[in-house]
Amino acid sequence: MKKLLFTLAMACLSFTYASAQEILQEIYKMSDEVANDQTKSLDVRKVAQFKKDAITYMNTRLLERITASPDSADYVALVTEEDNQAIALYNFVHLYVTKIGRASKTKERQKVLALFKRVSLANPRFYDEDKDLVLAYCKGDRYITQFSLDTDWVKALAEVRNELGLKTETQESTPAPTEN
Repeated sequence: MKKLLFTLAMACLSFTYASAQEILQEIYKMSDEVANDQTKSLDVRKVAQFKKDAITYMNTRLLERITASPDSADYVALVTEEDNQAIALYNFVHLYVTKIGRASKTKERQKVLALFKRVSLANPRFYDEDKDLVLAYCKGDRYITQFSLDTDWVKALAEVRNELGLKTETQESTPAPTEN
């Protein structure tokens, strides 16, 4: 009887995890499709690859946190938090790409990059000591998305929106994820 109840509880927990992970998985899937689409420009594919890598990093850290806390209530909360982080990641990158695209001068583009990079670096989420990993996109100018993988995307998005004088997400609706 205990085995049956345990199996049933694990099945319910798996279902909750699957439904809560749908947003994260959809953003990853769309990013994967774009990153592997040879008809897209190299910059567009690099942006999509960054999203994939950021989500993979978040998932790795999520698994570490889940194994550290076997409580199912914590588990659901952690997974929900990851979805919120994925949405904020998507919106942060989308806002960045939009601002870069609208910048007509090199100085303006550099200013946009500096703002978003600074905000990403100033809002670590896990305080990861592996700087080679989390700062891989920040080295040089190989990537258009020079952000830390160890970013609290919810805080970073709120800060960058505030600095740009934009309404917060509670003041306007969040766009549905779509790839360029």
